[in-house]
Amino acid sequence: MFIKKDASLVIDILKSIMPEELVNDPDIIVAGGAALNLYMIQLSLESISPVHRAIPIRTFLRTPMVKFSDIDLWITKESNSNYAKLFENVQSTKENRIGKEYKLGNSKLKVLNYSDWATTYYYSIIKNDDLVNYNTPIQCIVKHQNSAEELISSFDLGICSVAIYRGEFIV
Repeated sequence: MFIKKDASLVIDILKSIMPEELVNDPDIIVAGGAALNLYMIQLSLESISPVHRAIPIRTFLRTPMVKFSDIDLWITKESNSNYAKLFENVQSTKENRIGKEYKLGNSKLKVLNYSDWATTYYYSIIKNDDLVNYNTPIQCIVKHQNSAEELISSFDLGICSVAIYRGEFIV
């Protein structure tokens, strides 16, 4: 059984650690430690009156509640986004990709690491004529999923059974 819960209180926090166009992409699932961290933050924020939430949100932007090393992304099978195509093309490359940079619109992805299962990127984007670097690596997992529920059923069951998909937590 899965519980669905609105994730609106933490979407701005997610946008502060991950590029907004990826957060807004309806075909991307965020799971793993980052999703668990944001779920814990959501629960904490719900216990605080809306008038007093600004200070804890600023604190959560600086200090995660649950440690995580990267943001794990999965792409759903129906995805047709430019990011999905780029992630797939990079993953299918057989040559050494470490250090290679890829440009998409006003964003830049630099390959940090890769395996048969995933490629990990550092991500930069130009905002208001400034280059913004996101410090948390983004790991795009190769295996496509039919749904967030399918993903949770097969991933990190002992550690993390939380995903963010289309503005909701799925637990």
